[in-house]
Amino acid sequence: LASACTAAESEAPATPAAESAASPAAAPAAPVTQAAPALSAYVGKYPFDEVNGVAFIDHPDVRRALEMSGAPAEALALARDRDQVVVPIFRTETALVATGYDPRTGGSINWNLAITPDGEHAVVCYQSEPIGYMYENGRRTHPVEPRCASDAESANEQLFEWPSH
Repeated sequence: LASACTAAESEAPATPAAESAASPAAAPAAPVTQAAPALSAYVGKYPFDEVNGVAFIDHPDVRRALEMSGAPAEALALARDRDQVVVPIFRTETALVATGYDPRTGGSINWNLAITPDGEHAVVCYQSEPIGYMYENGRRTHPVEPRCASDAESANEQLFEWPSH
């Protein structure tokens, strides 16, 4: 079984920034724009853990996938909520999957995001009792029972023949 924790528990404690040894007269360095890491770098990490300074849930491909899915606003808010229970991101045959649930509901309100490793295709599952739905390309596609997948085996079943190209 994958270990679960709240997103807040998965975050590393903040450390103070190192003081600069540069003289005050030195010109400030231009900010370095760093490309977001490959999505596969997040496998085994929690959705709010950072890789090269970018959390999975904040990765540009993941943000785009969530916004373009067509999932309701409450689903998007839940996926971004750091006070939920989450498990490490796992890989299925076709996707990387992040999943979590609202502990205040005992898991009856839950979600997952499946995204292809290249970030080109994504589908969001959102369940708010009694039934869940998949959302892809701006629309609700089909119902999911009994809940959104939260492990690799059930995700492989839920994502059977996905993505369809």
